[in-house]
Amino acid sequence: MRWHIVGSLFVLTLIGSMGAAEIYTPHARHTQLGLIDPNTGVGTNIGSFQQPDLRLVSGAFDNDGHFYSIALLPGNTDSQLARVDTSSGEATLIGEPTGEFLVPLEVSNDGTMYTVGYYWPEVLGDTTDLFTVNKTDGQITSVGATGVTRPMDLAFDSQGTLWLVSGGDDGNHLFTLNQATGQATMVSAITGVEEATESGAEIMGIMFDEHDTLFATAYYSSNAEFVSPLFNIDTASGVATVIGNTGFVNPHGGDYRYASTLLGDFNNNGVLDVADIDDLMVRVAAGENPMAYDLNDDAAVNTEDIRIWVKDLANTWFGDANLDGEFNSEDVVASFQAGKYGLDMDAGWAEGDWTADRRFGSEDLVAAFEDGGYGLGLRAAVNAVPEPSCAILLGIGMIGLCRLRNRR
Repeated sequence: MRWHIVGSLFVLTLIGSMGAAEIYTPHARHTQLGLIDPNTGVGTNIGSFQQPDLRLVSGAFDNDGHFYSIALLPGNTDSQLARVDTSSGEATLIGEPTGEFLVPLEVSNDGTMYTVGYYWPEVLGDTTDLFTVNKTDGQITSVGATGVTRPMDLAFDSQGTLWLVSGGDDGNHLFTLNQATGQATMVSAITGVEEATESGAEIMGIMFDEHDTLFATAYYSSNAEFVSPLFNIDTASGVATVIGNTGFVNPHGGDYRYASTLLGDFNNNGVLDVADIDDLMVRVAAGENPMAYDLNDDAAVNTEDIRIWVKDLANTWFGDANLDGEFNSEDVVASFQAGKYGLDMDAGWAEGDWTADRRFGSEDLVAAFEDGGYGLGLRAAVNAVPEPSCAILLGIGMIGLCRLRNRR
């Protein structure tokens, strides 16, 4: 359900999937991205990772709503961080290979990304260390040994406790990890998985919801009724209870994406922020039309959706680089301090791109000053916008100064 705000009117639009919480997971033997309904366990395929030589074995959302995974290189010879487009499934490798055999992945509330070494010395892995991961270049830094040789997935609960599930020779067990030392403490042995699947299935994915309900996926099952089911697991007792059949073959790792009832909150963090408008403008620039970004339900994602996000949802002005509700000298200074004006460099909203062309140039300044909000304060407090001629003249003067500076 969506509330569209147009002027002082509230318009209610019904759409089927708005606000639904979902579990995202690699599946189809590590080649596809899928999502699972946590209420029914039913899985829906999203699309291929489009990396035929790689296997993606984990999944974690960061605080900006981006979805990351660990990709195993051909022959399990190395592992590398990847980012996955949740609307299409396409994966993009980040940086260089890590030099370690890694499987699980998770991100804390403060944005720190973690992974754990998978001990398989016959192939590559010879460590059980907990690592932090640099999301920019994919490189890892050791925290300390966990002592768990077959780590499968990581998950944070609402209290900030980092949980790990093991499989293989370690069996299905739940651990907590000390984030300062890496040391693992076993909490419970998981039961009920073999009975539900009629096989030696391993728990390969765990994820908490906002109520600290622990969900889990099983890697494989020979049971025709419960092929790779979704489970609830009692963390204290380890008892696993089947929710439903995912229909997926070998789901591996994954993360829970919280529901958001806030229209335009594309990263589901409960606020309208720069990450949201940047995400929308990237979609517009690329000519993509995912339904979640179509704010006026006209089957197209374009500049009109950007206008709705800025004016109707965020209730602010074009040019408000820091999204504090005002367009003033602070925004102009901040956008120029990013150092991208007039350069052929990707720019976001906070860096001066207010026209969705991924660049900061004179067109952005013209658009911002023509919007008429410069120096007027909070848009919510402005009932009638005066003629913007003075603001436009100021903007034209600034553009002239910028061009003169560039010539020098």
